[in-house]
Amino acid sequence: MSEIFLEFINETNNNSSKCAVDSNDTVRDTIDLLLDENEFNNLNGNVILKTERGEVLNNDKRFHELNLKDNSKLFLSQNSSDSNNFQAKVTDPLVPPDDILSPQQFHQLGIFVMDGSGSMNELTNGNIKKKDAVNMAIRDLLTRFKVSRKKNNFSFSVVAFDFTASIQTATTPLKNIDENGNYDPMINHGSGTYIHSGLEEAQKLAKDFLTNPTSGVPHSVIILLLSDGECHQPDRTREIAKSIKKIEKITICTTFFSRTGENNTVAEELMKEIASDPIIGFKRTYDPETLRNFFESSISRVSGVKIS
Repeated sequence: MSEIFLEFINETNNNSSKCAVDSNDTVRDTIDLLLDENEFNNLNGNVILKTERGEVLNNDKRFHELNLKDNSKLFLSQNSSDSNNFQAKVTDPLVPPDDILSPQQFHQLGIFVMDGSGSMNELTNGNIKKKDAVNMAIRDLLTRFKVSRKKNNFSFSVVAFDFTASIQTATTPLKNIDENGNYDPMINHGSGTYIHSGLEEAQKLAKDFLTNPTSGVPHSVIILLLSDGECHQPDRTREIAKSIKKIEKITICTTFFSRTGENNTVAEELMKEIASDPIIGFKRTYDPETLRNFFESSISRVSGVKIS
């Protein structure tokens, strides 16, 4: 695993230390090491590590599981849940008081349609398996969206496919979705690439969402399709994509996932053809970050809302 550069802050006196953490280290082990440093040696008793938003990190988690980015700030605080801790206090989230939810102005369903074929077990940039990169990107995106003031406007579902498709996550309002869930597209999959099977399942979810609105605001759907190889039935896939794109309120955005320097013109051209807009609706991606950025920018562009 690689290193993550983080800033740890002592919440009692604002002393801080910037250091690199092995992404495979657990939260508990890192806390134990920090308590020996001068910046944190006044933190007697039971200590917790939390994010800027007041979310307490699970002691047993490894850092690569936490969707943290380089230079994230984390706070060491007294554990107010420990009745024996004489310094125990209520820890309020460090969210600005004006950070309130915006009222729902629209309702957009984002459907992740992820390739679960056997090649997703191969490595991509950073020596990360493609399936793990997808998992990390979706978890990271959902985490970012859940802390947005615009989160009431979004729901998500997740579909994985090989020669058949399965719904990993049914249509769920963002506020209720598990951002720490397992979104590995190879769960119960691992055979060939039949993109049409994933699109057919997404079409059903999209039609159900649009014909059964949950409120009076405008409803729309964005299908975020990822594949890393050639489709075994491209004509069938083109047929399904064409029928979906006839529905005015559905947009398809696609990405071809590969390693830098690897080319598959046939597969890439099909993904461009599937997209509602082959220029701005398609992108090559190579790792969790470029994948998450593509998801986020596509949703922001189609919804017309900057996620913040």
